[in-house]
Amino acid sequence: MANAIKPNARGELSESAREDIKESTREEMPARAFLDRENKKYPVMRQRDGRWVWDCNLIRAAERRARLNGDSSIEAKARDLWSRVCAKFTEEEE
Repeated sequence: MANAIKPNARGELSESAREDIKESTREEMPARAFLDRENKKYPVMRQRDGRWVWDCNLIRAAERRARLNGDSSIEAKARDLWSRVCAKFTEEEE
């Protein structure tokens, strides 16, 4: 691996290395894995055992990021998705 991305002495990747990884990963992900499918923003699915599945942590992160970015339509989508997919897990843990 001549072009392998390596962390620094503290185990951190440079900002440019993180961006390279994010971009290549986003290109490989199906559009349905994002709340904003056209721009491939706000990922809400993760690949597990060869299948794309909902990830409650990503859904919650998408909701927060959308709120910070002032994107109310994406925030509403994330909140709705959370209530349909993830809320039942939270209720079982209580």
